Amino acid sequence: MHAKYLIIGVNAAGFYALETLRKNDPNSSIVAINGEPYGPYKRTKVNKKFFPLNLNIDKYQLAGASWYKENKITLLNNSKVKSINTYSKNAVLDTGKVIKWDRLLISTGAESYCPSSSVFKQAVSIRTYSDALKVKELIANTKSCLVYGLGIQGMETAAQLYEAGLEVTLAGRGSRILKRYFSSHIADMIVNLFKERKISILYNTAVDRIKAYTSERNNGRVVCKNSVNIKGVDGLFDFLIYSMGIVPETSLVKSRNINFDKGILVNSRMETSVPYIYAAGDCTQIETGNITDHWHAAQDQGRTAAANMAGIYKKWPSKKYRVKIEIFGKYFFSMQPSIEKQADNLITEESVLTNGVYRLFYYEDNILKGLEMAGDKPRAKIYEAAVNEEWSREKVLTLLS
Repeated sequence: MHAKYLIIGVNAAGFYALETLRKNDPNSSIVAINGEPYGPYKRTKVNKKFFPLNLNIDKYQLAGASWYKENKITLLNNSKVKSINTYSKNAVLDTGKVIKWDRLLISTGAESYCPSSSVFKQAVSIRTYSDALKVKELIANTKSCLVYGLGIQGMETAAQLYEAGLEVTLAGRGSRILKRYFSSHIADMIVNLFKERKISILYNTAVDRIKAYTSERNNGRVVCKNSVNIKGVDGLFDFLIYSMGIVPETSLVKSRNINFDKGILVNSRMETSVPYIYAAGDCTQIETGNITDHWHAAQDQGRTAAANMAGIYKKWPSKKYRVKIEIFGKYFFSMQPSIEKQADNLITEESVLTNGVYRLFYYEDNILKGLEMAGDKPRAKIYEAAVNEEWSREKVLTLLS
């Protein structure tokens, strides 16, 4: 089989690359390799939809099967690429099939970071729909869970498990939740939501071992060893979910001449070190050294890569992306700058609207450089535009009052 365009990995970056390729090149052959048995879907939904227990992959599909047929895209589900040859420009699938390409996009995404400890080898993480189905089975047969990780996915997962009726505890090595995204004020608002539901949060905590206890169910139980001796916690849970970040999937390039570090190294056009080979999404490491780990960033990277693959010069847009968390019916929103590395000349300004909406604005020379918000979901896109368009303080006061 030969394709002008071969896409390996069809999630945010891969799918929107397909869309862009077909828009700019209506007739050339496209083959997309999807490693999952399900058609491409929005992965960021799966850890948010445990309760009620009606996980339905059809609700998360990025497009129906007919879309690929109508756009003359050969989509190979449940297929994986074993190896690529950058000289002969071919890929070997796990079925033995060989596909030759003219231009290649690697958008293999990332895996959940799993520590080397044997404890986590016996635990579960939620990255895919199949992972979510495993957790759904655990929910049906257990009463308690430890969620390890104090980031956004950990918070969302803990909230869904609570809604499903489990006794939930959150834990992590950090000193507070969501440190990368929110100031202490909004973090405290979120902590209070958990406290109101008697969900414990353990900070500066390590998980030591999993010990099997004899019972009718013969469940393995997590033993939580607290590194700072927090008292009053028995440390026994029916199962462990870990949510500790991601590791870019770079195995396809490690034995090839494509440069990589933490992720596959790309420039602003999503080009790798090998001509006609591009990479986009969570598997990449951009020129600043960062792994983006963001759905909308992956979308834009896929579109950028596809435009260049089709011969249209395009750079990945230099913009900031929103981060949001929605739990227990409450909405929280954050954009850059980094809370941990605020510039000395940044000025912060708080405001609370009459309807209770809380905002924290970050200004530099009266120009908006970032913000946080709690409760104003209908205007989230306006807040995002305000940061990326660098509104003046006067415009913010006028249009976001």
